[in-house]
Amino acid sequence: MEVIHKILSRTIFRPKKNKESEIAVLLSSTEKMTPDEITQYLHNKFSTDLEMFKRLVKEQEQRNEEVKSFPPIKLLLEKLMPFYKDLILDGIIKKDFSLFERNELSNWKVGQSRKEASEYLEKIKSIKDSYRQIFINFNHFYVINYESLIGEYLLVPAQRIERKEELSKGRAIAVLLKYKEGKHSELFKCLIPQIRNSIDHRDFIIDPKQPKITFHDKDKPPMTLSVDEYREIIETIIPLTLAFDTMDFELKLPILRHLLDKIDIVSEYLKKNDLKIEPIEGGLSILDLSLLIESGKIK
Repeated sequence: MEVIHKILSRTIFRPKKNKESEIAVLLSSTEKMTPDEITQYLHNKFSTDLEMFKRLVKEQEQRNEEVKSFPPIKLLLEKLMPFYKDLILDGIIKKDFSLFERNELSNWKVGQSRKEASEYLEKIKSIKDSYRQIFINFNHFYVINYESLIGEYLLVPAQRIERKEELSKGRAIAVLLKYKEGKHSELFKCLIPQIRNSIDHRDFIIDPKQPKITFHDKDKPPMTLSVDEYREIIETIIPLTLAFDTMDFELKLPILRHLLDKIDIVSEYLKKNDLKIEPIEGGLSILDLSLLIESGKIK
């Protein structure tokens, strides 16, 4: 029993204050890691709070199912699959991993914003704010979704298609619009650099006399939209972001379910033997422990 305790007590663990933010970062694993390495990394971070991790994954899975039942998302997922398959066939991404690499931003918090955005989308047709406030709200949601879509999902594939390590977001959109001779261009037409740049530089004008907004971007011709025209773009970009979020999580799900199985094995063993994991750097991960328990090397 003393040997067992020593093995268990060597598990790596560094507690984090914000578990929900932490799991968002952990789910941002790159294609450079194998499924076992991803699993081990996740285990290391949650080794003494296994039930918390299980709850967070289950809650995310439930949210995903709710989003998938939203008609615009369901339709977009059907359109995303051919795009995803082409990227695999071209060697742009690997089938065994998340759809795309993701950055180190806390996407959990972004996800909360997207939940609010989806609720806003339901009310968007009956909104009674002044047209100035409507345009301000549209600008807010446009920038959130534009930056998230490109930064989290589209920039890396565009860089690989173009075979360049650095690519501007505007150039990334241009690459994807032309990918496979424009086969998937319909997905990305709502990503308009001129709108994003104009908002970012505060170079837009809301007409004081009529419900129109004009976006300026350097030497490009001004782009003027009515409330209805802008609403149509917003009603496209928000579901597109949610669809990419949904597919990204769905592709991670097999790894996460494997992880939960290993957590159950270790949790049951700890409970049965009245043991706990102590944080000592350089020790075994939960994955390692589960394999030792399954193999009978720890009894």
